[in-house]
Amino acid sequence: MEIRLRDDGLAIRTDRDGYWFGNEVLELVAAMGHRTWNRAVDLGCGDGVIALLLARRGLAREIWAVDIDDDHCRRAAVNIDTHGLTGMIRVFRRDIRQLRGMLQKSSVDLITANPPFFPLDRDFLPVSESETHARQEVNGNLRIFLHAADYLASRRADLFMIYHPGRLDVLFYELQLTRFRCKSLRILHHRDGRALFVICHAANHGKPGMQIEPPITMADSIKTSMKESHHGD
Repeated sequence: MEIRLRDDGLAIRTDRDGYWFGNEVLELVAAMGHRTWNRAVDLGCGDGVIALLLARRGLAREIWAVDIDDDHCRRAAVNIDTHGLTGMIRVFRRDIRQLRGMLQKSSVDLITANPPFFPLDRDFLPVSESETHARQEVNGNLRIFLHAADYLASRRADLFMIYHPGRLDVLFYELQLTRFRCKSLRILHHRDGRALFVICHAANHGKPGMQIEPPITMADSIKTSMKESHHGD
């Protein structure tokens, strides 16, 4: 199956029966504005959509895409090759707890992540195994993702992350254990008012002070920015 992002001219091959990314990834990348970073890493890259958006929008000159799952890495590599971006994006099939020694310390200017939100003991009814791994802390929790980001981050690196608004207390606590400081938050809502996601921008060695951005209603754009076309996977 492919999900087409018309505005960026991307066709992302994904698992028909698995967990699909949503409009939250577009909002994450939009929050970065129009800067260009030298090197970016996407931790838990899935099918490579964030890495592809960074490349297509000129937000990074070099991108590392890291994921523990073989199928995700395979599809990410296919997506990257299909769009002619193999020279810009490298895929690493690796547990992010094992990046030390493989990727150089303090070598990345931009880190992106969409880590699992929920602990394993939380009542959770996934629709597929891939959703379980995407949303529950099966292969790693927020602390593990932030520890990897802390290791890779250059002195003035930026971190952009999707997380769950119901766990903001966890987000702030875990950030305090790193060198990152939250600089802005934006909450993404469903049209019925439910808070679905939060977009966090944190700066390495950032000064105190955080801006709360205007909220976004997801239903305004999620159906118009994506077009799904079904193909065999």
